[in-house]
Amino acid sequence: MPKRQTILVCVFAGFLGFAGPAAAQAPSDESLRFATDLVEAIKTADQMRAIFPIIVKQLKPIVTKGNPAIERNFDALAPAMTGLLNDRMGELTSAIAAVYARNFSVDDMRQLAAFFRTPVGVKYLERAPVLVQESMQIGNRFGQETAGDLERRVKDELRKRGHKL
Repeated sequence: MPKRQTILVCVFAGFLGFAGPAAAQAPSDESLRFATDLVEAIKTADQMRAIFPIIVKQLKPIVTKGNPAIERNFDALAPAMTGLLNDRMGELTSAIAAVYARNFSVDDMRQLAAFFRTPVGVKYLERAPVLVQESMQIGNRFGQETAGDLERRVKDELRKRGHKL
């Protein structure tokens, strides 16, 4: 699999796996209640809705490989993919709330929720989709550049050790 595709698949898998089960013990009801409030305060559902089209857009060339017929069908499937995300948003936000509940105290979550309801917190949340999109682009470029450099260095080192590549 080419480097770009590997990076994009890893990013996509990371988003899908973000809310996966963790090995830690289950959080208390009180902790989950505050975590749910925090997830609402940070507008997790809105953020995921904003990120998903970016992921779909980056996935398109990997899946379609430039085939116009496949691209048309892929585009036709995009609303269904978005619908699936929307249908399962409650499940996702609950799982994310559990992650916060396991990693922050009730007081921490109370303070974070309060911050994200302040003007600067709201401003951050409003700009988060652009921040994520630009950060993903930077990360993709960096990953591609770094992967190529690492590949060259490893191959050079292996050749020095007598391997024929």
